[in-house]
Amino acid sequence: MKKLFIAVVAVIALGTSAFAADVNVHVDSKFKSQFGNVSDVKWTISTEYSKASFISNGERMEAYYDNSATLIATCKAVAIEKLPLRAQKKIQKSFAGYQLKECIGVDSAEDGITYYASLSNGSKNIILQIGQLGSVSFFKSEKN
Repeated sequence: MKKLFIAVVAVIALGTSAFAADVNVHVDSKFKSQFGNVSDVKWTISTEYSKASFISNGERMEAYYDNSATLIATCKAVAIEKLPLRAQKKIQKSFAGYQLKECIGVDSAEDGITYYASLSNGSKNIILQIGQLGSVSFFKSEKN
C-alpha cells in the first residue's frame, strides 16, 4: 500500500516535504472533533499540510488537513468488491493479465470519493484511478 499511497499523496499535496513534529493545536482540535475516539494516532507535518495516520473501527486511515485546519481528504484501504460494479467489470475485462495488489479510497471535499487500484503483471505495475460512477483511467505506470 505504501507505493500506491505515495502516488495518491502526490495528488493531494504535490511537492511538499513532510516530517514528524508537533501538530498545530487547531488542526489537532479539528481532528479530534471530526474523528472522535480513535487509536494509534501519528502525525506527519509539512509546510503545506498535516497528516494524521490512525485506526478507526479497526481500519487504518489517514486524514489530511491544510494549515487552516480544514480537512482536505481522508484515505483508507478498500476491498475491490467495494468499487463501483462498472469499474470491477472493466478492470476484469481490460486487465485480465494483472493481479490486484491493493486499492484505496480517497474522500476529498473537492472531488468526493476517488479510488486508486494498484495492479501488476509481473513486469509492469499500473495504478488506475476510478471514479464514483465506475469510470476507469490510468493514473501511473512503471516497470518492475
